[in-house]
Amino acid sequence: MKLPPFFDPDTQPFSTDKVEHAVLGFLVFYALTFVFPPLPSFLAVVLAGIGFELGQWDIARHVPDMHNPPTVAARVAGNVALPFLPGFGFGLLDLAADVAGAVVGLLIRVIFG
Repeated sequence: MKLPPFFDPDTQPFSTDKVEHAVLGFLVFYALTFVFPPLPSFLAVVLAGIGFELGQWDIARHVPDMHNPPTVAARVAGNVALPFLPGFGFGLLDLAADVAGAVVGLLIRVIFG
């Protein structure tokens, strides 16, 4: 069985989903700092980002090809090539955007208390 690549093929650093990752990284970090100290909050954002990206990779592995559904025999034989779409897979840029948002929150929290 052919598996899609591990990493997300999306290479656009300023696309909408990167902005969403950065904003959510910031908001999650900032919300956590009201309950936990900054460093554990930062690490929680990083771990949550890693978990989310691993989930995206898992989804990419199990998305069937809707345009050309394989036959039962092809599925049983393991000869099914699954599609791999941008936005699915472990996105290093997505994780970097999560971390960047958390870093901005960390700087704001440290500078302004």
